[in-house]
Amino acid sequence: GDDGEFIVIVGSGETYDENANQGTGATYFNVGANVVSRDDSLTQQNGDREFADKTVSGFSSGAVTIYTRDDNEQMVGVMELATGTASMTFDDETSSFTGVIDVETTDNRDEIYLTSSNSQTAYLTDQLIAAASDVDGSYIVSSDVVPVEIFRTGANSPSTSQICSDCSFMTWGWWGKANVYESSSEAHLGNWIIGEQVEVIPTSVTGTATYTGHAVGTVVNAGSQYIATGDLSATMNFSTRRGTIEISDFDGKDTFGAEVSFQSGSNAVSSLTSTGMIGIATSVTGAFASNGTDPVKGIMGNFAAEDGSWSSTGIFAGSR
Repeated sequence: GDDGEFIVIVGSGETYDENANQGTGATYFNVGANVVSRDDSLTQQNGDREFADKTVSGFSSGAVTIYTRDDNEQMVGVMELATGTASMTFDDETSSFTGVIDVETTDNRDEIYLTSSNSQTAYLTDQLIAAASDVDGSYIVSSDVVPVEIFRTGANSPSTSQICSDCSFMTWGWWGKANVYESSSEAHLGNWIIGEQVEVIPTSVTGTATYTGHAVGTVVNAGSQYIATGDLSATMNFSTRRGTIEISDFDGKDTFGAEVSFQSGSNAVSSLTSTGMIGIATSVTGAFASNGTDPVKGIMGNFAAEDGSWSSTGIFAGSR
């Protein structure tokens, strides 16, 4: 923190040979990690804790490598870009949290990561949270814990670490997990985003709204894997309960995205569901996020896009 309010230590590790006696030579890396909070009361005074004593949900994405054994009993990994959900429950009294990041791969296995009974967690503010486990090497850090200026704000403007302006009511960050012990998968630098959602949008919300922000995610391009960012623009019509979500300037791609609906029966709801593609093959899942007074102040979600040998999955957020 700016004045040493907290410290997050991630990185000590060890390797071990699970099958040394069988001679297969399978070696795994175990990430050891710890989270320590310092001057917790000071940090609370300088940041919002609107998530305190609540369960806050959202979306996740990442590149997950699934391991299986071949005919020679060697571990073989296959990487998949996956999307899913995130859910975290915050404890105001202990300044800690529990939660899960759940992404689904094509073989229908839910890969569940994040805090277990062996995890170290810290909830300092809504924007300063971290967790890590030395059992499965899982970790989660919010973007403000490890701020990186990766989002462009204009041709002649400096980049920023904020995924969208006036978005303190949403929190995003990074997650990962090691392939150790009973686990059969690993991931690194996946993304997540959470915020408070209303189930039904009040009938008083009418007209149209435009949302702007950014997107961040993992790209696989002809065998190379890396992180990319882009701009988000979305328009929502609260009369027709339909809208569009578009991502541009993302890894050199033309604008892509999806048409979405937020209607369930006769109600306008928070969830945003793809109904059609814009540009390359793209699917989007998302929701409106409330800032406490405006139930549709922001939007958040994840996306998956594919264009030949290029594919990507990530998260997005925007405010109006």
